[in-house]
Amino acid sequence: MKFLLTDKSLGKCDMLQAVLESNGIECVLKNEHIPFSTSGVGVFGVEAVYPELWVIDDEQYDDAMTLLSEVDDAEQTENT
Repeated sequence: MKFLLTDKSLGKCDMLQAVLESNGIECVLKNEHIPFSTSGVGVFGVEAVYPELWVIDDEQYDDAMTLLSEVDDAEQTENT
């Protein structure tokens, strides 16, 4: 299993997970049930409580990153 990304938006992570899985790339979301709170910031840092997206099969990592890059490029084009 390899780390793909973290984002403060659970909705965005859910959407990206759906995109990957619809393209045959199995992945898992971590930290999705941890409520964001500043109470743990001093101990763990803010990033420790953000949702994380991980690819299950290491061999699909490059394909997953390529697809995520394509989604990001499309979002950038849409927002300009």
